[in-house]
Amino acid sequence: MILLLLAVITSLAAADMRDYEAGWAGEITAPSPFNYKVTLEQFGDSASAMTITNGTLTLKGTCPLTGKYLRARFAENMFFDGIQDSSGVRGFIQSGVHQYHIVLNEIRAGYFEGEWSIFFLREMDPRLLLSIENCEAENYAAYLILGDSRAPRLMCGGFQKNGDTLSFGDFRTGLMFRAVLDSTKILLTPLLVGVPVTTITLNRTTEALVPKAIPSTNSAAINNGWRTADPAASGFNPEYFARLGDSVQIGSVTNTHSVLIASHGKLVYEQYFEGYDAATVHDLRSAQKSLTSATIGVAIDRGLIKSVYTPIYELLPKELRETEASDPRKSKITLENLLTMSSGIDAVDFGTDRESQASEDAYQQTENWPRTILEAPMLNEPGTHANYGSANACLAGTILDEVVKEPLQLFIDESLFRPLGITNYILQTDFAGSTYGAGGIIMTPRDMLKIGQLYLNGGTWNGQYVLSKSWIDESWHQHTTLDNSEKHEGYGYFWWQRTYTVNGKEILSHEARGAGGQYIIVIPEYELVIAVTSGNFRNGRFWQPEKIVEEYILPAMTLK
Repeated sequence: MILLLLAVITSLAAADMRDYEAGWAGEITAPSPFNYKVTLEQFGDSASAMTITNGTLTLKGTCPLTGKYLRARFAENMFFDGIQDSSGVRGFIQSGVHQYHIVLNEIRAGYFEGEWSIFFLREMDPRLLLSIENCEAENYAAYLILGDSRAPRLMCGGFQKNGDTLSFGDFRTGLMFRAVLDSTKILLTPLLVGVPVTTITLNRTTEALVPKAIPSTNSAAINNGWRTADPAASGFNPEYFARLGDSVQIGSVTNTHSVLIASHGKLVYEQYFEGYDAATVHDLRSAQKSLTSATIGVAIDRGLIKSVYTPIYELLPKELRETEASDPRKSKITLENLLTMSSGIDAVDFGTDRESQASEDAYQQTENWPRTILEAPMLNEPGTHANYGSANACLAGTILDEVVKEPLQLFIDESLFRPLGITNYILQTDFAGSTYGAGGIIMTPRDMLKIGQLYLNGGTWNGQYVLSKSWIDESWHQHTTLDNSEKHEGYGYFWWQRTYTVNGKEILSHEARGAGGQYIIVIPEYELVIAVTSGNFRNGRFWQPEKIVEEYILPAMTLK
């Protein structure tokens, strides 16, 4: 469900908002105007032109080539950063705080084509509902609900009212919205860099909109580099998988969108629920922290960072280093302290009754996230206590952005995702446009599984070296115990540890975890990798993937 929250505002407008207190329903026209064709045409050795079009809207940008790097700017807050080589053009469209990875294939000499979907869905449920509530003469609150449950949540602000026209923007996608109030209808127009995308007529309704997902017509054709194997032949009792599917269907295992299992490098189980499918990307939330750890490992491997014991103030941008003077303990914070959540900064995301000054909820309300974190007081001497806080991963991302000379998103793609054949994903930035290290990556479950398999393989994929085994070993080593986690779980370099008990046997796993139940689980003892995506954001059942592992997957194996 996508909620666009409109703040209570006042205006000298003629429209009395009490006349609009209702639900207003409409449909996005097909084919979706939010899906675009992207083309790049070269002119000589140093200049190109990029075009983004949905058939009605067309955006154009010049694209100078500097070495192998390309940049096309369409507006102040929308541009493309990419690389061109013998394989084609690949890079990112930045719109709002999202960095959409796209690949452009060479169709003919000097001419490249690709696709971009601003809602990440090539096919989507066209329904939407604008609910206008809590109205006074000029005051109101409103929510826009998209009919496709797979689309990520949008966050809007900058609310204005001018006469009979409302305007606001979604900072995640970069879309702006204009709603014109009429006596019997509302005309809703999304705009991209000020250009109308489409206009949707909304009519008054008393019916609620229940979002749903419709599987993509092309999902069955997706292989994505995985070899498959029969579960029974791989040592699994399929009855447990049947029970898992039944439990999801009846709701005892709630809001589960996908479960995938790789055993000894082969995909042995892949099941999607509630309309999700192999083609659908999923917001991994904080599971991205483990990918930030991997990128740190690559940076150290390439000599961009000397070691994890380097003090962070030797690595941070110069404009942030003045914050060191506020407390002598800050000069002792090392990169390893960030990776192990033991920086000592007042950055505690949960498990405490007090409000932490650098919790994720707090610093994301400010304009400069790294500065807000670094200006927070110290709670402990670095390295003495560990508390889970996204601020640590945010600062790790800031350090990467400083030490990597090319755009960080291109470095992540070139060093980590391209070797794995991962192309369909989105990164997120902070308000300053820097790639965010603590969460927000959006990718497919099969690609999640690849990350786990890379670690299980000791840093190689299909025989190609990607990440050092020594970094993986350190990442999985228990460096700290998280004081603010309910079970005081062990923690490595942005990787959780969990010990499962099945038939009296203790089994160690290493886990990348994200809010709502997004997990990459690696169990080295059984050469097992598991990916789970879920929608348990409001019911507190974020831990449900652990239940799936302990009650269905591990019991399905003959444990020795």
